Amino acid sequence: ARIPPLEVRGVAPYAGPVEIAPSILSADFANLQAALESIRNADWAHVDVMDGHFVQNLPIGTPVVASLAKVSPLPLDCHLMIENPGRWAPPQWSLCN
Repeated sequence: ARIPPLEVRGVAPYAGPVEIAPSILSADFANLQAALESIRNADWAHVDVMDGHFVQNLPIGTPVVASLAKVSPLPLDCHLMIENPGRWAPPQWSLCN
């Protein structure tokens, strides 16, 4: 899903390719696999991983990321919003790019 470089008035053009990574945070959590299928033409699926401490919400944690990794047609771009990365990040790194 590559698009040409963006031109914004008053800003130097970005020379590199633009990649599309839709977030699944607003997806229907009852059917995340269908949400992933609906964005299969994107470059990545953006996943906001939260621990309930660093960020109060806890919609997506390690078990959900593990399930997503099994069915995603796209690589997962995981945004780790976690307080203790030494505890929570290692399981994520093998599932996310």
